[in-house]
Parts: sequence; structure tokens; C-alpha cells
Amino acid sequence: MVRGARRWLVTVPSGQSVKFNAQYALRLPSDRTLVGGNRRF
Repeated sequence: MVRGARRWLVTVPSGQSVKFNAQYALRLPSDRTLVGGNRRF
């Protein structure tokens, strides 16, 4: 497992469907730089 990772276990009954939405936010310390990332705002 990756440090800081999240996982969800969802039980879906047979013959049914479930809609699942997830959101995330990245927080980077101001003294760090993002290498090779998209820097356009």
C-alpha cells in the first residue's frame, strides 16, 4: 500500500449498480517545487 493512499471497499449486491464519486486535493508545502508538472493556472 502507498503511504497516504486511500481506498474504499464498496459492497454492491448482485444485479444492482452503485454510483461512486470521489474528489481529492493536493497540498504541497511552499518550499517544495513540482517537477515536470503543469504550471499553467
